[in-house]
Amino acid sequence: MRGAILDELRRQDWRPRAVRQDSHRQRDALRALTRSLGREPNEKEAAQALGLSAEEYQQYLLDDSAEEMLSFDEVLQEAVAEAHHTPGPEDQFMVRRSLEQVLTILNEKEQRVIQMIYEFELSYKEIAAVLDLSDARVCQLNKSALAKMKAALQRD
Repeated sequence: MRGAILDELRRQDWRPRAVRQDSHRQRDALRALTRSLGREPNEKEAAQALGLSAEEYQQYLLDDSAEEMLSFDEVLQEAVAEAHHTPGPEDQFMVRRSLEQVLTILNEKEQRVIQMIYEFELSYKEIAAVLDLSDARVCQLNKSALAKMKAALQRD
């Protein structure tokens, strides 16, 4: 049974086996570093512990975040689907209102990232330049914001 579950999880994972195994090793190393420091390591400490340059560490963060990427469109579609199969104007208003309320639970950076991605349609690189962040950090903020929004919408 366990093997069938693992096989299915591997089948759904888009990454090759070597990339997946490398990712697990790096996560284990970061967990060990966190335990030894007693806090989350900063980017420089994490990169040193993994033996990566700053650029390579940023790429690792992007690759790792891509594993569980959420789509804003999926979050929106799930909210609409839960309201009704064929939403009327009232339902669309309620979905919009729910999304507006959910956006208020996000911190300012997450709100700005969501706005830049979905309203202004900027790329991670463009957002990173505007907010003076790395591409990987923008990706993390987007992922975090979408997860928070999805959780809040599912509670309602």
